[in-house]
Amino acid sequence: MTEISDELGKLQWVLEDSLARTAQRLAQTAKNLDLTHVNERDHLAKCFRATLDESATQHGFRLARQGERRCDFPDHFPRVGNVDEILVGSVSKPTWVELKCGSDPKWALSDCGWDAIKCALGLTLNVADAAYLVGGAPASVWESGVLGTELFAGGMWETSRLRTEYAAMFEAYEKRSDPTPRLIPASFATSAVGQPAPFRIGGISWELRLASVDSRLDADWYRWSRLT
Repeated sequence: MTEISDELGKLQWVLEDSLARTAQRLAQTAKNLDLTHVNERDHLAKCFRATLDESATQHGFRLARQGERRCDFPDHFPRVGNVDEILVGSVSKPTWVELKCGSDPKWALSDCGWDAIKCALGLTLNVADAAYLVGGAPASVWESGVLGTELFAGGMWETSRLRTEYAAMFEAYEKRSDPTPRLIPASFATSAVGQPAPFRIGGISWELRLASVDSRLDADWYRWSRLT
């Protein structure tokens, strides 16, 4: 267990290091392309993957390949989709990382509820040893406390509460025929990790933040029902 704990600690350090360097990379990308904002798909995902790959390789780890990131838990969360990034060590189970980034003052981080539940499920089913959320948004979004920011501040979360607070998002997923949870952990925790990584885009202050997700292997289960 000590060997696994030591490796997980090193993997978390790799993530913290990558967060700071990704912020620098995003700022440079925005400057080069004359961007006024960045998003997850076109900017954060690419910058974070390149940075994480460099840091992981330097410390004897690797990133999972595309086929290794696929998730499908038919009894719990069918077709839940790929994990954004997975760090692979030598003795621990995979470390999951889910990304979200946006500039909308209300909805920039609102998809984090889905990601947090997905991470908690992976931990409870014992297919991951650690799971993290990475969020990017203007500093004003973080300061406003809009939906999603609370997960990065940390706390204990009842899934039934998140179902209510994120109802608008889950209703939208259902209308798009996106995957729907079935049986998921009834509660989980998140914790802030390290310090925010600040950067600027066109004179606007932005931050990347990192949070860990924790769910017990013996967690109670919550049976999800459709909202629409």
